Formats: sequence, C-alpha cells, structure tokens
Amino acid sequence: MTVPELGQLKELAGKPADAWIKHSVSLMEKGELVEAKLVVEAVSHSSDGGFPVSMLLVRACMAENSLASCAQAVSVARWALKTCKPEERAETSVALAVSLSQQSRQSCFDVEKKQMLRNEAMEVLSSAECPSGTVLQAVQLYNWAVLLAESGTHGGALSKAKEALDIASTAKATRSSSPSAVLSPTAEHATNACLILISLLLSARRQQEAALKVLSASNVGSSTSGASMFSKKASLESEVLIGRLRSRLQFAGGSHPDALSSLVHLKKDLASKHAADQGSKALVASLAEAEASIWIDLSTLFITQGEFQDAMFCVQHAAKVQAWQPATYHATGMVQEAAGELDAAVQSYNTAIALDPRHAPSLLRLGTASRRKGDSSDLALARKLLTDAKLYDPSAPGASYQLGLVARDLGHLEESEAHMHMAVKLAVSTPALPIAARAVQQDEEEAAICGNEAEEKMPPLLLWNEDLCKKCYSQGMHVQALVSAPEFEPPLRHSHRRTLNMVVATTKPSCSLLNNALRGKKQLIGSLVLPEVPMKGNSIEPSLQDRTCLIYSCGEDQGGLMMVVCQYEVAPDRAALMTKALFGRVHPQQVLVLGSLSSERYFGEGDASQETLMYVLSTAAAREAREKLGQKLPMPFLPTGNMVGGLSASILSYCQVRSIKADLVIDVVMLSSLSHLSVAPLAQACLVVLKLAASTCEQSSKDACSLLSEAGLNISAREVVVAACKAFEGGSGQGSGVYI
Repeated sequence: MTVPELGQLKELAGKPADAWIKHSVSLMEKGELVEAKLVVEAVSHSSDGGFPVSMLLVRACMAENSLASCAQAVSVARWALKTCKPEERAETSVALAVSLSQQSRQSCFDVEKKQMLRNEAMEVLSSAECPSGTVLQAVQLYNWAVLLAESGTHGGALSKAKEALDIASTAKATRSSSPSAVLSPTAEHATNACLILISLLLSARRQQEAALKVLSASNVGSSTSGASMFSKKASLESEVLIGRLRSRLQFAGGSHPDALSSLVHLKKDLASKHAADQGSKALVASLAEAEASIWIDLSTLFITQGEFQDAMFCVQHAAKVQAWQPATYHATGMVQEAAGELDAAVQSYNTAIALDPRHAPSLLRLGTASRRKGDSSDLALARKLLTDAKLYDPSAPGASYQLGLVARDLGHLEESEAHMHMAVKLAVSTPALPIAARAVQQDEEEAAICGNEAEEKMPPLLLWNEDLCKKCYSQGMHVQALVSAPEFEPPLRHSHRRTLNMVVATTKPSCSLLNNALRGKKQLIGSLVLPEVPMKGNSIEPSLQDRTCLIYSCGEDQGGLMMVVCQYEVAPDRAALMTKALFGRVHPQQVLVLGSLSSERYFGEGDASQETLMYVLSTAAAREAREKLGQKLPMPFLPTGNMVGGLSASILSYCQVRSIKADLVIDVVMLSSLSHLSVAPLAQACLVVLKLAASTCEQSSKDACSLLSEAGLNISAREVVVAACKAFEGGSGQGSGVYI
C-alpha cells in the first residue's frame, strides 16, 4: 500500500462504514485486490458495518481467487447468513452459493470434495427466496445452471439457464444506494452470461448452428462510457468470451475463414474500443489476458492449416502481452510440435509446468510425447504424467484417450478399454469452451461417489447352441450355453487355419438387410440377451419387431463368417458389457459394423432429407492394411466434430485397442419412418467394404475371404434388397420367405 493510500486510511479513521466501503470499492475497481481486502477486514473489525461489509468482503475474497481467500469467502458468507436480516437472506444465500461453487473449482480438491461443495451450493440456491423477476433471481438460476453443468447434468442446466435468461431479459434495474452496488451484476450482464452458457451447452450437444444463433442475440460491444470500471471489465470479458466462442463454433462447422475473421475483428474491436480505458490496473490486466487468449486461438487456427510461421508469430505476440504464463509456453510448444520440433516442444511444455505444476494441457502433451517413445520406462512416465493431467482436468477427453493407448501398449487391455470408453463419453459432451473454468463430467464423479449403476445390473447372457457350434466349428471351437463371464474365460479362437470374420448390424435397415442376405446359407448358433430388455411380445417367426440379438454362422461350410443381428437399442452404459460378452468368446480378424447417426446430431456438408449420406470410420489396423495395397474406400470418412455412440462405437473402440481390422459404416438418418430407403445404398456400401476387406486378408484365411466376397455379392443382389425393403416396411424380418 502506497504512502498516499496510508494517508487516506488515516483520514478514514473515525468515519462511518460507508466511507470505508466506498474506498474499498475504489481499490477493487483499480485492481488492487489485496489492499481492498485489507480495508474491508479493517472496517469489519472496527465498526458495525453489518451486511454491506460482509458482502463486500465476500466479493473481495472471491476476486482474489486463491485457495485461502475462497475458504475465507465461504466462512464469511456462512456467518453473514446466520446474522443477516430476513430481507437480506436471499442475497446472502446467493453469495454463499457462489463462493462454494468457486471453492469447488480449486484443483487441489478431489472429485468427492468438489461434488460435495457443488451439492451444498445447489441446496443453498434451492432454498433462497429471491424476489420474483429481479436480477438477483436471474443470478440465482444462472449459478444453479452452472453447477448443474459442472455436475454433468446438461439437460437440467439448459432448462435453468433458459429460465434465468427469461428473467434477466425482462428484469428492471434495481440498484441500491450502497457504495458497493456498483459491483453487482446488471440485467445486461446477466443476460449475456445466460446466452453464453446456453450456447456452450448447445455446443456440447454438437448443435453448432443453434449455438451461433443464441450468441447473435447477445448485446456486447455497446458503449460503456460513464459506466463503472466493474461494468467495463464485465463487458470486456463477455465480449471476448462471445467472440472466442463464436470462432470455435465456426471452426467446428468447417468454416475456417469465418473463424479466423471473427478473432481478427475481435482483436481490432478491443484495441480501438478500450484504448482510452487503461487507467485501471484491473482493466489493463483484463485487456492483456484477453489479447493473449486471442493470439493463442489464432495460433491454433494457423496450426490446423499448416501455417506454422504464422502460428509462431501469434504465440510470440501472446508472449509479449503476457510473459511467463503457462498458457503461452504451452501454445509455443504446440506450434513447435506441429512443425516437427519435438525437443523444443518438450522444453516449452516443461517450462509451462515449471510455472504451474498443475497445468493439465502441458502434462497431457508431455505424457503423449513419452508414450510415443515406446520404452517401458517411457510408458511408466507417460502414465504418471497423463494421470496427473486427468486429475487436474478430468473433463479433457485427451488424457483418457492417451491413458488408453498407454494401457494398450503395456498389455492391459481391460484398463485400456475403460479409458477409451471414458474418452468417448467426455468427447461427446465437451462444450466448445470450458464451463466455469473446469467442467467435470457426471459419469466420472458419480462413479467415485455412488458407484457405477451399470455394474449393479445383471451381465448380458451369451447363449450358444452347443451341437450346432460343434458342427460349424468342428476343428477346435468348443462352446457351451452359459452366462457370459469373459473376464474368466479364454477367447474362443479357431485352432485351424480359417480366420473368423464378423458383420454386426445395429440398425433396423441393416438388420433387415442381413436377415435377407445369404439365404439358406446361415445357421442360427447363438443369442446375446440383455436381462433388462423384455422378451414379451416377440414372435415365433423372426421379425424386425422382435427385441433379439441373434448370432449366425454363414457360408457353405459355415465357419468363416459370423453375422450378429442386434434388433434392440443398447443403452450407452451397457454397450461396453455387450461388446465384452460378444468378443470375449470369439476373436475375428475382420469386423464390419453397420450403424447410424441421427441427422439432428450430424454436422457437416449435405442434407439427409435430400440425399443419402454414408460415411465410414476405420481402425488403424484396417487403414494400414488398405494403405499397403494402395486401396482407398470410395466413401468419405465421418467429418470432424461428429460423434457416434452406443454399441457400434463400442465395438469399433474394442477393435481399435486390440489392433483388429474393423470398419464402421454410418448412415445419416433423417426420419425413422424413411429408414427403409437406406437399405439399397447400405447394401452397396457393404459390398465395397467387404470386397476391400477380403483383399487385405492374409493367405491363411483365403477361404474366409471368398466367403466375405460371396456375402457381399449376395447382400447387393437386387432381389435381396427388395425383400429387405419389404420386410422393413412390413415389420417382418422374413422378407417373402427368404429368411434363413
């Protein structure tokens, strides 16, 4: 504290609490948070400032945002809630909830502690009786929505955020005469915050266009002349966050020039609009942080376009604006790694971690670099680094994915699969930007708090026809009718030279297609049953309406091709167990999975209502096999930003971890009532993939390859397609009596 400021404190001695509060607010607006906190603490001990002083002290502690200050904010808010007047209780409750939520974001706490703090904060908010239609009520609902989003309940968060937006957009300004009133959010700030949160939640659902429309309704960039420094700072933060989010959404939609243009215009607007408002230390610091974040986002865009010199130019400017920041050194390392300068990149990541040992992105990149070396000591180091990265940022899917690869390289396949499934779950629900600094997914936290509900359910039942299995696999395959327990049973592999190949149908069009393919050449040998799926209403004769998952052996000698026809929807939390039950008993060399993606979740070129959209996803083993032969699939790969879940994604993940050649053909479905129109193009896609798969098989499995080709030709036959379409439209799997 400077000498003039000490003189001001002497002048304040003996004056009422309002004078002290006014001076503390002025210090906070200047960005002198420690001094402001000391002033508030002094007046709280020397006078009876009561409620205004307590609220100001809570704000000062939260603005400092350290572990000790967050704990102090919670303590002061608890005390204020016990001693406040009835008319002050609502505002005090909101202050306590906000301080608890901020405390829950401290990286030193474990998962259980964080969720405990969130639960307490939501309980406090639910009991707060805020005046209807006020900004305070909007703030209450907004913070409630943030807590729900951090807990992984995105549906509830979206509902609360919309409710808060409705109130904030119509709330009237109710400023009090208290000197600390300038620190309270305005209706405009609350409205922008709600719009940003709704846009983030929509981006987590991959609804980028809807998220962009929501952002367009925000009111940022308006004149702030005459406003308090706190209002200017809040407007600046909203403007930067909206601009960065808009750029991320445009980039995810494939519009790279628009994403770049949004960041460039944002930087120019900030430079021109706030050039005259640099008298406050707080505003100067916010401007520097905002500019650095924009430079880093620009470098990321240039990296994706392979323009490494421009990317390095951006990170160098970020370093000039904010020197010795972990994010800047991490961005430098990203550019160096993309340009192939691995040693320099590792040095940059190490510098970032030296500045912040809990910097999760740098820990992730260092762990990835160690994993790629492949030695046992490097894998051990990679596991340690990646585990720390996951601990400090549990919502990042990259750490789970890399841990899965490390476990695979170490031979721990069960652990690898668990990490891969977690990575898929996180990637599916990750917003374009983090929600409230760090969002922790509900799946991971609830597993630590109350256990995995899926484990409480009965495992899938894998039932085999023993006599038929002996007939179809006479040279060494022995199966029994049993309850599947793959972790205790060795995989059933062919002891003879023939290699098993598998086709799995997970959608109604694909099920109808396989039901009518290879007629007279497939034999029902098993069934996979989920105990929670009711069998009541299934018909004696096979039908698409039946809730069954049947396994067939196909071909002349019925031993080279296995077909799995799954006619019921598998819940995401059960897909992994279904996959283990199926693949725990057989080990195919080639796998073809037929899946689908709803047009509502599809993001890319083309319109599913006007044309057939078919895409493919392949494991690394399948891609490498085709590359060796110079082959290329005529179907495009699924565009970036789209996520496939359920049984089909689980099977592909399983094959990826175990280096099995596998392809997933994805049909973008507009309306379920029009799905029968996908049968013909799906048959053609199967033919192409199966022919290429046959050509990549080893010499020891030529018999199976010819069977695959035969299956493809039969699947593509016109009469089979017509029968499948009729069966689909009629709900029957028989298709003019050609079933089996």
